[in-house]
Parts: sequence; C-alpha cells; structure tokens
Amino acid sequence: MYVVEEHIKHVAKIIVYYFVATILLNFAATTIYMWTIETALGWKIVWLYTISGQVLQICPVTKIVLIVESVRIALSGIFLALCTSYIFSAILCKPPKIVFPDKLVIRYRTTGAKEGNLALGVLIGSKRANTLHNVNCRLSCAYVVKKNETGELLKNSEFNMIETIGSIKNYYRFSFHLDELPVGLLSNYLTKSEESMQKDVVTITLFGKTTDLNREFYISKDYQLSDIIISNQTSPEKNFVRKTWITKKTKINWRKFVEVLEDGEAMRSLVINDIEKIIARKPASIKNEVAGIKKIKVANLVKTRPRRQYISYLEMKVKHLNVENKYLENAFPKKKC
Repeated sequence: MYVVEEHIKHVAKIIVYYFVATILLNFAATTIYMWTIETALGWKIVWLYTISGQVLQICPVTKIVLIVESVRIALSGIFLALCTSYIFSAILCKPPKIVFPDKLVIRYRTTGAKEGNLALGVLIGSKRANTLHNVNCRLSCAYVVKKNETGELLKNSEFNMIETIGSIKNYYRFSFHLDELPVGLLSNYLTKSEESMQKDVVTITLFGKTTDLNREFYISKDYQLSDIIISNQTSPEKNFVRKTWITKKTKINWRKFVEVLEDGEAMRSLVINDIEKIIARKPASIKNEVAGIKKIKVANLVKTRPRRQYISYLEMKVKHLNVENKYLENAFPKKKC
C-alpha cells in the first residue's frame, strides 16, 4: 500500500504544480499589461480577461502585448500537455498493490528440496490483477553482536540473502532457511535480550517488474524480533480464500491475509529445540571458515583487487568471524557432563 499512496501523492503534486505555474504565468502577464498600457480598468478585471484569453479585447494591440500574449498561450499549452500526459501515464500504469505480512513466520517447509527444514517464511500478496515478474525478495538484517570497551553496542549489518521467483499472480511465500541465517540473529531471537529486541532489525525488500509497460517497482518493510513468530500455517487457500456467491469465483480475503496464528507451546518447544541445534552446529563451520581463510594464498585470489586491499579485507573477515564465535561461546556455554 505504501507504493500506491506515494503514487497518488506524486500525481496530486503534479496537479498542484500545474495550477501554481498557470496562476504565476497569468499574474506576470497581467502585471506587464498594466505596466505598458494605460487603462481605467482595475488590475483584477485585466487579470480575469487574461485568464480567459480575451485580454486583446480590452487592451490596445501593441507589439509588447502581442509578444506577451503569444508567450503566455505557448507556455500554458506546454504546462497543460505535461500535466495531462503524466496523469494519463499514471492511470495506464498503475503501481502494484503489494501486501506485506504483519509477522514473519518460522515454519517447517512442506515442499521443495529442503522439505522438513526450518525456514523463515515471508508471505507476499499482490492485490492488483497485473502479474509481477522477475520478483526478487531480499532479506537483510542488523543485529547486536556485543558491547565495546566504552559500553556502546556493536551491530553487524553485512548479511543479505535473495530469493527469486519468475512471477507472482496473487501471492507467494518466500522461504529463507534458518541454517543460512547469521548465528548472532538466531541467538538474539532465542535469548530475547532488551538490547536485541530494540536494536535488531530484519528488512524485507521486494523488487521486480510489472506487466504494465514492464515498469519496475521497489518496496521494503522493517521487522523487529518481536515480529517473528513460530507458526506452521502452510495452507493460504484454507485461510485466505473465499468464494463469491454471485460469480462463483474464488477470491482472496485480503483482510485475513495478514492474520497469522502462533503455534502452541508444544510446537514452539520443538522449533526452539531445532533452532538450538542449528546454532550448535554453527561454531564448527565458523572455525573452519576462519582456518580456511588463513590458509588461502592471497596471490592466487587477487585478480581484480590490489594485494594490500585484499589482505585488509581478509583480516577484517577473520576478525568478524572470531568476534561472532566468541559471542556464541559466551551466550551458549558448553555444559559439563
């Protein structure tokens, strides 16, 4: 809905600009007429005749009057043409009405290559009849890592994931697997500390093209950790679709589209347990990645970057992985048998 509101505001601005430009143009022409000719008529009457295009009936036909009137008519026609062309293009090329969910859902996948794995689901709806194609859904996040020596919170915002689908007609659920998400974000979701609940942000960005003249669209929405719930609601047709008794066609009930019911305590405990297993598997992979980076020969990898710049990049990467690994060890200490 954000795209549609911005589109309407932009059209309204164009109309306001047109009226303001027309009034200023007629004001300038009337001022020149009153300055160059002698008439007993008042300024308001001359201004009204100027707006109606009948100023030559009350003013003597001089070279200045003809030039000013010609320029005024030409500029008025240009302003009108620009305004009407933009309004017609806005009517013909309506922006998509994209519906974002109120909550992001952690659920077990029921289809696909990773069936049964935990994923973060983003259910996107398109209220217009025009089809969205080449749609990309990007997940980016910023999460609290630790506090530095001065007590300030440090955040990591380098993570991005993109899922792509060829087309969306009514709705589609993008799935981002939890085993590919940052460990720090998953850990903050389980611990739910005050800093992470306030500072951690998950941004969902949708961009692609519509069938209307192949126009591009770009829209995003931010979510906090409190907006992520556990729900295995896997059948949108069951909850969001209704049939009209007149046409007998199936339509989506958009009022219920954003409604999601959270699972019970038993299912929540099962999902949380699986998330902890994912986190427990992560430190080993992080250590392997650090060791692998240290063993890489820089000379074989440097092709497009200068050597010194690439070395600093590797050092920053190793430092980041070490910080995250240390954070995990503090957040989830090993239990003694």
